[in-house]
Amino acid sequence: MEVTFEYDRKGLMRLSKDSPRLFERTIRRLGASVEREAKLLVGGKIGRMKAEATGNLGASIGHRIVGKGRGTAAEIYATARYAEWVHEGTGIYGPLKRPIVVRAKRAKALSFFWRGKAMIVRSVSIKGMRPRPFLREAVRLSLSQERMGEIVR
Repeated sequence: MEVTFEYDRKGLMRLSKDSPRLFERTIRRLGASVEREAKLLVGGKIGRMKAEATGNLGASIGHRIVGKGRGTAAEIYATARYAEWVHEGTGIYGPLKRPIVVRAKRAKALSFFWRGKAMIVRSVSIKGMRPRPFLREAVRLSLSQERMGEIVR
């Protein structure tokens, strides 16, 4: 899963030319900050995002530093299988913008209880899950805390 954001390239290059060591340290600190914020968001500790019950998604979030000096970059990732679905949404809220249709595999119909009544249908249409962009939000929160607004927007 990948999250992109816009930044002031000239300001960032100026910082890297003035002090490559400071630039590298800033990127390392920013990567750790984004990881921490993402874990807090997924765990429901901050913001309005619904907390995850098991903590698997939060445990799968991490970061790694790639390159050195001016070429330093921080990669933030979530390795849980369902991380992209949580981040981007599913069904009508997801990238495909269409409902999810559930059909019976081993029988002719689906059987379930709805509002106290037994229901039997051939298929069910589900709207899906709204997106919870925890990585994008973590980047935004970290940048505002690190006072990097003049470099990264």
